[in-house]
Amino acid sequence: MENTPLRTERRRPLGITIIALLLAIEGIGALILALLSIAVAFSTPIALIGTVISVLIGLISLALAYGLWTLQPWAFGATVAVEIFTIVFALCNFVGMLPKNTLATTIGDLIFPVVILIYLFADKNVRPAFRS
Repeated sequence: MENTPLRTERRRPLGITIIALLLAIEGIGALILALLSIAVAFSTPIALIGTVISVLIGLISLALAYGLWTLQPWAFGATVAVEIFTIVFALCNFVGMLPKNTLATTIGDLIFPVVILIYLFADKNVRPAFRS
């Protein structure tokens, strides 16, 4: 009698591994930035808001990284939503609705989420990997 696993093992596509690692680095970086800014955070309301946003970005990035790494079904949709939000935010920055960044920063803020979204929807191996 042959031992067959109850669940077939899913393989994580290389692109998902790369995205998960980049999100983990982003999350750790945001949390380190928040830790470094705690001393200044209580000096002004803007600094406190910036610190709270940095913590939220860090935690969301780490949660997405975990979800992508372990191929959790919710991670695909959550990553799509976050990347769309990032694109909208960058476009608002680009058209002047938000405080301006440099043109290079704004273009970078647009390119990376667009590339991630294209990969998520164009690679035929990605969506099946997230099905439970």
